[in-house]
Amino acid sequence: MPQLLGENMKHDWQPNTELNAKVAKALGWTQHDSYKHLWYGKGDQAHAQPLSDFSGDMTAAWIVVEILKTKTIEGAGFFKIVCEDTGYLCGWEAKDGWIISEYETSAPLAICLAFLKSVGNE
Repeated sequence: MPQLLGENMKHDWQPNTELNAKVAKALGWTQHDSYKHLWYGKGDQAHAQPLSDFSGDMTAAWIVVEILKTKTIEGAGFFKIVCEDTGYLCGWEAKDGWIISEYETSAPLAICLAFLKSVGNE
């Protein structure tokens, strides 16, 4: 297991609406034209709803995990969530290290940042 404690924390992100909106857009969700606090998801989430707290709530973050677990990154294995004493490491591990990863103090935040990195939207 690589020791990335602190090395990978290059964002000052905190769970917030701006980050949640970036995740929603990357998931293909769209904001309601008139009621900006409402978003339309995709699939079984395809109804007008308040913006999910992807970066602060594990239930909402799990929507992102379900997408990440099907994502293939060349040269890497499965998407992983690793719990450590001081935080959570999320990403894809290859034989010689992590390909895409984020380390944060909360799992939802690490999941969201790894997702955004994996779609090229850091």
